[in-house]
Amino acid sequence: MHNYKDLRRQRFGHLIAIKPTEKRINRRIVWECRCDCGKKTFVSSSLLISGSTRSCGCLHKKIIAAIGRRDKKREKNPHWKGGLARDGNGRMKILMPEHPAAQTSGYVPEHRIIMEQKIGRLLKLTEVVHHIDGNRSNNDPSNLMLFSSTAEHTAYHAAMKKKITADVP
Repeated sequence: MHNYKDLRRQRFGHLIAIKPTEKRINRRIVWECRCDCGKKTFVSSSLLISGSTRSCGCLHKKIIAAIGRRDKKREKNPHWKGGLARDGNGRMKILMPEHPAAQTSGYVPEHRIIMEQKIGRLLKLTEVVHHIDGNRSNNDPSNLMLFSSTAEHTAYHAAMKKKITADVP
């Protein structure tokens, strides 16, 4: 006997649930689904039931094609901010596709660019820039500190945590 809601043959947007798999995402069953376009995809039961996932991805592509958003990249987009963006961690990024450390999107974290200007050379990919005040959007040169590796940066944080706990009565 199973301990889940049987979603077999139920339609969720463009998807039809075929069968449950052994996979789990956050303790939720992952279902094998067939999209109207014919593609097979695997989706968590919670995403199916909530309506968050309604296709294998083909629906998004159709919507993009219908509204012509592909033509509004970067400068053509009304939300364009001159090549500045904020990532999900609150760090500012600058569009510099020619930079050796540019991400696939062409953006480079602003704090790395500022540190490069401060020390007068490109940073090695292994080097880590630390925000002294902990505010990831404060990229003032006086607030940035350079570590030669992630290990050195982690050791610094461990030492700071040890110092803070030692100072507490």
